[in-house]
Amino acid sequence: MNARSRYILLALLIGAAAILVCHASSSSGQTPPPAADVRFYFVQITDTHLGADRNWERTVAAVEAVNALPKPIEFVAHTGDIFDRFVHNASLVEAGMGLFKRLHAPVHFVPGNHDIPRGGEDLTAEVKFFRQRVGPLSHTLECHGVLMIFFYVEPLAGNFQVAGYDPLAWLESTLKAAQGRPAIIFIHSPPVRDFFGGRSHAGWPHEYVMRWNDLLSRYNVKAVIAGHFHRNETHHIAGVPLFISAAIADTIGLPGSFRLYKYDNGRVTYTTHYLNGPRRPAAPAPASASAPAVIRASASGTATQP
Repeated sequence: MNARSRYILLALLIGAAAILVCHASSSSGQTPPPAADVRFYFVQITDTHLGADRNWERTVAAVEAVNALPKPIEFVAHTGDIFDRFVHNASLVEAGMGLFKRLHAPVHFVPGNHDIPRGGEDLTAEVKFFRQRVGPLSHTLECHGVLMIFFYVEPLAGNFQVAGYDPLAWLESTLKAAQGRPAIIFIHSPPVRDFFGGRSHAGWPHEYVMRWNDLLSRYNVKAVIAGHFHRNETHHIAGVPLFISAAIADTIGLPGSFRLYKYDNGRVTYTTHYLNGPRRPAAPAPASASAPAVIRASASGTATQP
């Protein structure tokens, strides 16, 4: 074999080896390349507290407003406190679930501390009732290659145990199985401290916060979306934005609101939509004052009229 033939044979062998290596990498569970140009919309509603005050009317208004949005909505995430006092109220739960079925987009629920009381005497029965009448404690949805994780965190926030459910172990297993795909996590109670009444209140126990922060830092989480505070807040944990939405419910004198989120190639932004539904009486405004029916507020806090 002359030198030229040996050179050609060597080039062919190198090329074949490269093909084999690439094939092995693609089938070995390594992180797949991100999909190009992924954009979609979804909605968050939270803290409807059905069964108390005028919250039913507010929730009806929210359902109608979501259905009227001029964007294609992939799904609606309800981040907890669906009901004000769950406590095996079968008729209320049936009516509430019927109301949410009016949404044109599929709705996914996360249990809140009012849906399953934190460490109550009937915890096992409440968990069973929720699973039967509403849905699983935690579950996932894949949307255009992005993993949506609906995650029950109240055992962490309230420092109690649910038999057969280890929240952080479940979350890590779920993130690991995603193999590097981007993820968004939906929870009820945020892990950060809560400031109200003129002082700061403790969040999750420190041990759980540290484990949570570690998971966010090690996996491809694009955002965490929460409720519970009944106020709009934004925090950052391990470089991941934590978006906390105000409530539908009438609890602190604010108008009910929900959020329209946009996922744009790994970047998550939102607009806040306020409702015209019933609210607590307020001091009369000056005769010259007027307000739009809906205000849209950006994540930066800048509000604009539509």
